[in-house]
Amino acid sequence: MIVAGAFGVFLFRDQLIGPRLSPFKDFTGDLIQRIEKRISAPPPLRSGEENPQALLTAAGIVRETNARRADAGLPALAENAQLRAAARAKLADMLAKQYFAHEAPDGTSVSHWADSAGYRYAVIGENLALGNFQNDAALVDAWMASEGHRANILSSSFTEIGAAAGQGMFEGKKVWLTVQEFGKPLAACREPDAQTRSAIETTRSELDTLKNELDRLRAEIKATPRNRSGEYRQKIETYNTLVLSYNSLLDELQRLVAEYNSQVETFNVCLQK
Repeated sequence: MIVAGAFGVFLFRDQLIGPRLSPFKDFTGDLIQRIEKRISAPPPLRSGEENPQALLTAAGIVRETNARRADAGLPALAENAQLRAAARAKLADMLAKQYFAHEAPDGTSVSHWADSAGYRYAVIGENLALGNFQNDAALVDAWMASEGHRANILSSSFTEIGAAAGQGMFEGKKVWLTVQEFGKPLAACREPDAQTRSAIETTRSELDTLKNELDRLRAEIKATPRNRSGEYRQKIETYNTLVLSYNSLLDELQRLVAEYNSQVETFNVCLQK
């Protein structure tokens, strides 16, 4: 049906033109899910070796780790004070609470120690060992013989390291516990722009407001008698103007989402390097 007059020409379908309510996802939720920092934590290594003269040191562990990386043609890992603090805190927690695992009985996991030490990471890894290894070289050799621990030691994703070694009572026995914390700082990867993310959320909110207003106007139009032509046409004109605003805003949202997704993809590629 076509109605013509001083207010212009409007094409109605089911009595009025509808907004272009193209289906679109909950973009913000999807984007949050796509940004995933990586954590590598292979099963802890336990040894039954008995070496009364066993002596392990954080500095020696770092040195032996970098020696294995050099043998593989990889750059040395830089010692990081925050990762060292995280490794020490993890070691102390295991001895205090008598557990040997990446996750503490209270649910505290690998990321907790880095976060608590103030280390903002893109990728993080943790190697654990328990046993009276003869020395630092023997310990790192044991890690290298374990696929998951070797992968952390030789990973090109990591650029920094912190280590801790300590002897204490565990399960009624005096034994050495050691921790390696590997990391790639968040600053090494360009994070998706927070302002773009904020603009997405703001635009979505504005779209919701417009949609509610369109629904309200649609109901009013349907309830307005056709014989009150001036009022009826005015409401249609208002409605159609809002439809244009809605569609324009939806186009802007889709542009922002495409821009943000591109940033997320770049960030995720950096995590894999």
